[in-house]
Amino acid sequence: MATLMTKHLDCYIEGYPILKDLNIEVNNGEFVGILGPNGCGKSTLINHIAKILPIHSGDVLLNQESIRNYSHKSFAQVVAVVNQNQSVPFEFKVHEVVEMGRFPHKKLMERDNIHDKEIIEQSLSSMGMLECYYDNFYHLSGGQQQRVLIAKALAQETEMIILDEPTNHLDIEYQIHVFNVLKQLGVTVLTALHDLNIAAMYCDRAYVLKDYCCQKEGDPKKILDETLLQQIFGVSTHVYQNPFAISYKSKNIA
Repeated sequence: MATLMTKHLDCYIEGYPILKDLNIEVNNGEFVGILGPNGCGKSTLINHIAKILPIHSGDVLLNQESIRNYSHKSFAQVVAVVNQNQSVPFEFKVHEVVEMGRFPHKKLMERDNIHDKEIIEQSLSSMGMLECYYDNFYHLSGGQQQRVLIAKALAQETEMIILDEPTNHLDIEYQIHVFNVLKQLGVTVLTALHDLNIAAMYCDRAYVLKDYCCQKEGDPKKILDETLLQQIFGVSTHVYQNPFAISYKSKNIA
């Protein structure tokens, strides 16, 4: 599995600071959340870590090596990324989109083999999308498209998965199901989240961002108290432990 660390990371968009001197750490096999209000830099952080945006200063270490030293292919062999507004540029069938997750493991012009097809089917099945195998991706609903893109990340068979608000378009049933699947994979997961309840249910640790930097870090069940929520989100709340919290063992949606 994979480890990840940012070291004094600075992020700018059109000259304006988004993140300053940010240090986070994701240990082997951890499920870590990035929390904070809109505009705090969650997506910017994810895009820098995922090699989508260039690093201005500081560094990001993947398995203790700078991501600058990784080619896009070698990076994709270790890390799968699901962006918030990820697009597919051409019309593809659902299975063809998920098949793209196998590309980092293939040589140029190498065709899929039986193992690849099994992984594609398993990934789609895990997201409840196997019956849409031959459907046009663009004819799917937003939630269905998101589940296909998550299946694509699963098909990549990486040591780490990075996600940016992965369940924005999903109803509650599939929100829970997606995080159950991710949790049960046992790989290292880093995800930006806006749902604090989901963060408390699934994350081993969370970083709370505001004003360019991390305001607090720790077990979300412990750090997400009334004082922090007032400070970060500007709302008065009452926080309590739900005795009926949903188990990680969800039904198999197929």
